[in-house]
Amino acid sequence: MSGAIRRRARAAALLVALSAALLASCAPRKEPAELPREFARHVVIVSLGRFRADHLAFEGYARNTTAHREGAPQRAGALDHTLEVLREQGTVFLRAYVPEGSFEGGMAGWLHGACFRAGRLASCERSLAALLREHGWRTVAVTSGLPFDRGSPLLDGFETVVHVTSPHDVVARVDEEAAQVGTRGLFLWVHLDLPGGATDLLTKELAPYLDELLPASERAPVALDWAAQEARFAARAPYDEREQRTLTASYDARLLHLHDCMRAVLWALSARRAILPDAVLAVVGDRGCELGHREAYIGSRLSAREEALRVPFLLRGPRVPAAELRTDLVEAADLYPTVLRAVDLAAPEGLRGRDLWAGRDPARRIEGRSADGARTLRDRRFRLIVPPEEKLSAFHREVELYDLWDAAGQRSSSAAANPALVAELRAHLDA
Repeated sequence: MSGAIRRRARAAALLVALSAALLASCAPRKEPAELPREFARHVVIVSLGRFRADHLAFEGYARNTTAHREGAPQRAGALDHTLEVLREQGTVFLRAYVPEGSFEGGMAGWLHGACFRAGRLASCERSLAALLREHGWRTVAVTSGLPFDRGSPLLDGFETVVHVTSPHDVVARVDEEAAQVGTRGLFLWVHLDLPGGATDLLTKELAPYLDELLPASERAPVALDWAAQEARFAARAPYDEREQRTLTASYDARLLHLHDCMRAVLWALSARRAILPDAVLAVVGDRGCELGHREAYIGSRLSAREEALRVPFLLRGPRVPAAELRTDLVEAADLYPTVLRAVDLAAPEGLRGRDLWAGRDPARRIEGRSADGARTLRDRRFRLIVPPEEKLSAFHREVELYDLWDAAGQRSSSAAANPALVAELRAHLDA
């Protein structure tokens, strides 16, 4: 038996054990002769850096995504299996979006909320962590990848902030913090990502996954860091076929790396039976990634297209419907009021986000903006993108319209053929 086959056999055995453990330990704990707890005692948010929704392949998740590919990661099913266990206990949101295009935009949406103040949209005055801390909760952030500045609003309200460079080191710190659970509620934010720059650590961490996906002899000598890829795209220097295969494999390697780290984090949390049974657990992406759309092979903040803004979003906990697939449009900012309701705290006035259990809005439209000012509007079927007027966008230089219900319409803009629809959607965006 070859080494690769033995590794896969061991991985399969581990998955069986893991799924059984998660199913047993993540199940809501029943009170003797009583209904389950009505409100959550803990909140856990696990966020994944540059994680596209189309890489979650269980029912419905790969539909209507512009970048769905035949050559998905070979071991993507490993994470699908883990998340499938969580799905049996909770809800999967099939069309979840980060409305902001800045690096902190997606995470700021669920950590700091979005409120309308004096007619303008801004972060809420108090973050989710600050609100919970005021009510006696212990608030902990454990992050990996790019370090957040200590003055970042993302860290506002956190009592303890731990940053490690490698996602592999997150697990031990999560287990250490989770072991301290007592009578106080715990708000734990875990962010899993790899360094964005061309570092030795990035090369070292991705090497075993790249070797599995694409032999070294078939790879091109192309930079794997985001900055180099953004610079090349801005210079309009297209990649050849070998370079494209290398970049696709490098992105898939990142995902497989996060798969393994996330699975280990969930394992560590499930071992702490005092946490997950009484917790709201959210698994969500911070933003997606352009991969092959118009020769763009980058993890860019500049894109306002579907694959860059659509992210995974799963939620489980007290009063969360089990095994449900939600197809209505939701956004990252919805997690802020949803969590507050789950822990029986009042949400601030003027929130942009919606409590996801307060009813559905089939006519909802979600607005967004890329880091360089391109604006976008998403309804149930279409995505409109309007370039910035003041300056030139590296990504968006003309009005774009995509029909997300049509495979061909997802690949090319139909704005020129639908002027009336473009005018209607743009009027809503400009209002």
